[in-house]
Amino acid sequence: MKKKFTIFISVLALGVFAQTASLNTAYTSFVKAEEAFEKNENKKALVYYKDAMMGYMQSLSDKPDLLPDNIKKRMEYCKDQLVIVRYRMKNADTPSTAIETSEEIDAKDQVQMELIIKHTKKALAENNLQAAKAMVIRGIQEEPTNVEIRFLAAIIQCKLGKYNDSVSILNQLAKEKPDSVNIYTTLGVSYMALNKVPEAKKALQTAIKNDPKSANAYINMAQVLLLENPPNMPMAWANYNKAIELGSKRVPTLEAKLARKKVKYVVVEPKEAEKK
Repeated sequence: MKKKFTIFISVLALGVFAQTASLNTAYTSFVKAEEAFEKNENKKALVYYKDAMMGYMQSLSDKPDLLPDNIKKRMEYCKDQLVIVRYRMKNADTPSTAIETSEEIDAKDQVQMELIIKHTKKALAENNLQAAKAMVIRGIQEEPTNVEIRFLAAIIQCKLGKYNDSVSILNQLAKEKPDSVNIYTTLGVSYMALNKVPEAKKALQTAIKNDPKSANAYINMAQVLLLENPPNMPMAWANYNKAIELGSKRVPTLEAKLARKKVKYVVVEPKEAEKK
């Protein structure tokens, strides 16, 4: 029987999604971007530099030991080139006295990202996952390295049941933001949904270490402890009570599981050969 549990994630505290973008594809896009840049084909360059950045970002998730420093340098280069390309496109027919600086262009892009993030959170709060996903895709296309938009992408994938995608995004974010409680809590939830109990427990332990006052981390830890074999009832109760103490709302379904006097679990018998 498939296990059911409640997902407790906060979206207010804080590429396209984890798909099949290889390093070779990223490099191909990069070469095309450079060629378009040299020919002053700015629209093509804009598209290819963005594709290259998303490809490089994905390659870091797929193969974390694959020269990450060199890939990050290439991503930074693409980011700088995007500023120049946008500068060209916005000011192609503008007198030199009216041309914006790269800092001004970056400031406008930041305002755009803030609006995208705001609308994504609003769609999530309304449980409009398709609208939220569309906004996140737009955000990642605008700024593939933005941590908050990628975190929101992970939450959306988790809520859509695409837990492997969520884990892939979150593991990369955890390397970039090892002190984040929200990233590790969501990672724990994603692992829990995949029934990877040790990984879920480890992620939630890190979340609690990062923020001992996170009610979300404790209440999810309570659920993970119920999935252990055998279930760790005393510690599950302790974590649930801690979550309530920190301001979490009571969850009747979870309390019902915790209140059971007997909990069934599987006892694995040794094979005949192992008994001898």
